[in-house]
Amino acid sequence: MSEEVPQKRPMTVTFNVEYNRGPTRSSTRTYNQPASEGATLRPQSRKITANLKTADLSHISDSKTIPNVPTFIPKEFAREVKTPIPLKEGMSTHDADNNQWLTPVFPSPAPTDTRQEVENLGQWLNSVLEKNQKETKDPIELATNARKWFTIAYEELCRQVSAESPEGSTLLLSIWKRYQELFARVVQLHQEEKTYLVNCHKERTSALKQQVDQTQAKLKQITQQYRDDQERWSNSRERDETKFANMRKKLDLQVKNKRSLHMQIKALREQLESGKPIEKVEEQPPVEEQEEKKPEVNITNHQVSEKAHNMRQNIKKDYPYMYDTIGALDDISRISDQDRQPSMHTRELFPSILHDLPPIRPPKIRSLKWCMAAFSHFYALRLSNLCSKKPTTKYTANRQHFAEDIYHHLISLFGSPVEAAETFFDLVETAKQNAANGNRRCRLFLQFIDAQAPYRDPVFLDFYCFCLGNFIITNTQQTLLFEDKLDENPPVFSPCSGSIAIDLAKKVLYSISEGVNAEGYLNNMKEELKISNDDEQIVSEDVLLDYLVNCFATEENRMMDQLHEQYDMDAAQYGGIVTLGQFQTLAMFSSKKLASRGYLDMMRDTFLRTMSTKISFQDLVEAMHRQSMLVPISFERVDYNVDTHLDDIFAFMKEEYNFHMPEIEAKLERARKTDNSLFKQLNAAKSKFEQVVESKRAGPFTEDAQRELYEKLRSTTLE
Repeated sequence: MSEEVPQKRPMTVTFNVEYNRGPTRSSTRTYNQPASEGATLRPQSRKITANLKTADLSHISDSKTIPNVPTFIPKEFAREVKTPIPLKEGMSTHDADNNQWLTPVFPSPAPTDTRQEVENLGQWLNSVLEKNQKETKDPIELATNARKWFTIAYEELCRQVSAESPEGSTLLLSIWKRYQELFARVVQLHQEEKTYLVNCHKERTSALKQQVDQTQAKLKQITQQYRDDQERWSNSRERDETKFANMRKKLDLQVKNKRSLHMQIKALREQLESGKPIEKVEEQPPVEEQEEKKPEVNITNHQVSEKAHNMRQNIKKDYPYMYDTIGALDDISRISDQDRQPSMHTRELFPSILHDLPPIRPPKIRSLKWCMAAFSHFYALRLSNLCSKKPTTKYTANRQHFAEDIYHHLISLFGSPVEAAETFFDLVETAKQNAANGNRRCRLFLQFIDAQAPYRDPVFLDFYCFCLGNFIITNTQQTLLFEDKLDENPPVFSPCSGSIAIDLAKKVLYSISEGVNAEGYLNNMKEELKISNDDEQIVSEDVLLDYLVNCFATEENRMMDQLHEQYDMDAAQYGGIVTLGQFQTLAMFSSKKLASRGYLDMMRDTFLRTMSTKISFQDLVEAMHRQSMLVPISFERVDYNVDTHLDDIFAFMKEEYNFHMPEIEAKLERARKTDNSLFKQLNAAKSKFEQVVESKRAGPFTEDAQRELYEKLRSTTLE
């Protein structure tokens, strides 16, 4: 046998192609053409020429080449078969411990395009999807996991396809990825469209909400005006009915007196006709008792008032259970203060507040901005209290009640009576200086704290706050109690247009008076203050408030005159009010009604205050004034809360902080050089208060931060 030569794949294959070959003859034969003799069907041998053509066939393989693509199935899902002999050559591993061969079944190490591989892949996909559906309840998470398993199954399927067609597998993967990108793009477009629609919906909703708010504000204003008119008409009707009843009683009394006079005339006529002498009753002059003359002691009303006030403060502080004595001292102080002129010296005017003030401490005149911010702060607190469901402010005979309330609030802010007294002292002196320069707001404040004549008691103070609340409700563009423009030269105090000023005044006047009288007050205001219904005219709200307070006093006097007529018919003939029926009949002349128990308590307090068996007209008027029954005002429709008007509260805190800023910086600088621990504490308190003021957090946290800062500042003593 000849020696076998190993066959090798040729790198070059030679084709027997003749380049200089002539045209070939047609191999077809006609029907009548015979075959030539000696012709054969075997092809003739051709002569191989030296001119040959070659081609590169290195890409042709004798065996199929399977690409080594790793599987995408997670390892926890792999399955193996144990056999005593290897199933597939090169794919089984020997387990020496068990003496068995381990052959991976799913997924196969090398991709194959067999039916079993496809069935295994389908079974695995169904199992993981069923498990995902059982274990997952969230629909979003369920879809996310399903997409993950679908992607893995598809990539594994492409891996199997690559065994026969790598190019097809690559194309399938490319199509899948592009499909996923297209799907993500569609989702993105849907999300963008959804976002656009949501934004359009929000803008439309915001516009509609703004329209609803404006409509509700108009509706609220119209409803409130209707209620005011209805209440005014009801009050007018009750007053007319009361007047008619009083006139009827007066007419009955006159008829009774007429009958009595007729009877007396008849008796006298009978005596004249009978000739009997008419007896005259001569009044005997009263016998004057001689009393021993005592030396006169000149004691002024001012001394009596100050003595009674000091005794009241001492009893209130040391013996709070002596309520009756405190009431008696209030009456003494009230009677003495009727003709008293307030002292011009602040220390003498507020002895109970400024007793902790050092004698050598001079007043510090603060800025106008600080003074106006302080007024807004204290008025806002009182107005918020009056508008609450259970207000704690009540009428008191103490003329310095508002000053004491301010002092107590300053103590809670500073944590020190001395610093509170100093701040109150500066406030009064600053208000006095500005009032002397013609500032109406400062003048009214001094009247409320009894530092300037005439004194305005708590009823007038509550009416002033009532006007401020109505201004904010009526003028929807106003967000502060006083929108001052103090940076201008000269400063403008809470300006408003002429038309708005008329609307504000009309709102208040129609709530305290009848239609004809309110219209008269309004016309008088236009004439006296020269206000026209012009948007370009600028009117200060302080001028308007001053006029409204005077109108309130005038309206009270008018109601007193009407009440006096009723009193003359019902109680004057008895020397005063002696029964609850008389008292309730006269008190019900007011449009403000009380419960039956309320009239009884009111009469009892009046008897205790007067210490008499009969209630005079002046005592009745004072009792009704204490209850705000002469000119009733209601805060039910004034919705004011400091939580929604934080600028009215924090403006004063900022101004007070700016006033103490030089002292704070000086102590910080000295502490930084001498005591690092004290420097950190003071700087931390300063930063905490600044953060609270900037964030405008209302409540005890803010008061604690401010008190902590000033306590640290006061306790820091550095040389």
